[in-house]
Amino acid sequence: MADTTRINGAEYEYEYKLFNDDNELKLRDTAVVGFDICDNIFNPFADGYITLMNSYNYVEKEFAMRGDGSDKFQIKLKPKQDANGDDLEYIFNIVSEQNYIDDATQSKNRKTYILQHVDMVSMKEMFPHERRYHGKAGKIIEDILVQVGLSPGEIDPGDLIIKEFPEYIIPTLSYRYIDVLFYVLQYYYKRTGEIYERGFLCYDRKKKVYNLKLLYSDFFGKYKSLIKESFNCGDLVSEPNSNPNNPPPKGDVKTFTGNVVSTNVTSAGTVISNTFFINALITGYDHILGTSRTKKLRVDEVRELWAENFVQIFSAVGGQPVKHVLLTDRKKSDEYKLFRLPFSYKDNINIVFADLITNFTLYNLQLNINVVGDVSRQSGSFINIFKLKEDGESNGDAIMLGSWFVTSVRHIKIGNTYRNEILGVKTYAGPDFSDSDATI
Repeated sequence: MADTTRINGAEYEYEYKLFNDDNELKLRDTAVVGFDICDNIFNPFADGYITLMNSYNYVEKEFAMRGDGSDKFQIKLKPKQDANGDDLEYIFNIVSEQNYIDDATQSKNRKTYILQHVDMVSMKEMFPHERRYHGKAGKIIEDILVQVGLSPGEIDPGDLIIKEFPEYIIPTLSYRYIDVLFYVLQYYYKRTGEIYERGFLCYDRKKKVYNLKLLYSDFFGKYKSLIKESFNCGDLVSEPNSNPNNPPPKGDVKTFTGNVVSTNVTSAGTVISNTFFINALITGYDHILGTSRTKKLRVDEVRELWAENFVQIFSAVGGQPVKHVLLTDRKKSDEYKLFRLPFSYKDNINIVFADLITNFTLYNLQLNINVVGDVSRQSGSFINIFKLKEDGESNGDAIMLGSWFVTSVRHIKIGNTYRNEILGVKTYAGPDFSDSDATI
């Protein structure tokens, strides 16, 4: 039977285990000062740290670290009252450690391990210099996972075909598997209707497999089925139907974990806009015509296609929300960024198109909330933020309330307190928000 402890007033089963090929050491919950584990869609390999009480050098006396990369730490946390629900379970490699020595008494010594998912360590193996990859990008990603001993799940091959010199990957002597993986992910794209979308490699904690998920087809296009929770950011938990900027009622409102004391919402600034929301001049060699060509990809035209797929799918209690990508006349007409990529002329255009779609989506309104912990929370889902209508108008509601795409979840335990820090992005503002472009 697993050990149990009380966290946030509820009973949890847990297991904390330090182990390698030679020995193992199980630790009580009272020995864990705290941990912080980060899961996000930009990196399928979770990381974090854990801090232990190391009174009188207990860890050194009971466990022999090998220091050869085989030392591991297992963290498992599961609510006891939810026997069939999710749990928080990871096995990490210990990549470094820090020791905190108390000058007054050895009983207060502490040890912190810096952790990386075991699969990430496998991906850091050196890539064989003689190996070459060509073919569809998704198939290359799948082959890389298999070659390092990981389990691929659902992986769409995509539309990018790496086939001609200098397109096919020639790794340098310093390349690792992880470098090649992220190189291919950087250019992976797939056409869906009139748009091109990026892929994100995501880890399935239950099945222990890696799925390649598409920004629209697997996330935004299915957002209604991915809404896991609704959070009230007002004073009282109530049904999210009394404020015009609220999303339609959907998702569980959990009595004890569904309140948000404070929110931090950030709008995309001028630096992000100037760097990522800009017209593109795309050059490449047309193998059919046998000549170099240049394509103008206008940011406002791509924005309209993006809004149809990433904004108009949402709704609010008070009506249709509006897009939140604001441009200036100069940015729409006079400013260009040059792109020259090592692929075919057609692929270069599609890759830049997919980049703009991704930038409009992820370099947009950003949310940061800190709430009572729940092990089931993961990136790649959606949450609703709502509140009751207050007296008078509140322009900030148009930005803050709505459905947010969760890009990162941190699981933070300190003593007997367990919290989640949730980061999300939103592509739209409320119905009353003005989305007109500036004339400067």
